[in-house]
Amino acid sequence: MRGLQMLGGAVLDPHGVEGTAIGLGLLPFVTEMQSAKRYSRGVYRLGALRHYWARLSGGSFDGYEIRHGHTQITGKSGDALRSILAEGCGWQQGRTQALYTHGLFENSAVMHTLFKSSCPTLDGALGGLADFIEDHIEATTLKALLDARV
Repeated sequence: MRGLQMLGGAVLDPHGVEGTAIGLGLLPFVTEMQSAKRYSRGVYRLGALRHYWARLSGGSFDGYEIRHGHTQITGKSGDALRSILAEGCGWQQGRTQALYTHGLFENSAVMHTLFKSSCPTLDGALGGLADFIEDHIEATTLKALLDARV
């Protein structure tokens, strides 16, 4: 079970792809795993958003989907679940936003819009962390940590 899918009530897996699971129940939907995996890359445009996400309303970002799941809305709760991306790729309910697409936090314009200052994208932050580790931790130490985990 992955990020968006675990926010719903359940993941059903009739094809034995990843296994059936109970979700967190934070959003009113259920995901059914499909035998075929969906791969898609493109430019995604967000719909009208609320709360702190509102600054991103109508904005777009380069992203991709890679998933087996097909998500269906199962009901409504206090603050209605709203579609925020085309083709069932994203929803918002209250302050919770769930996207099937990857890439939102890798977009520097999105990061600047959200945080109103220069800040690294997710790729930039992880790259910086990798550089720090490479500069300050010996490879033998990292290998010993990995070996101890096994």
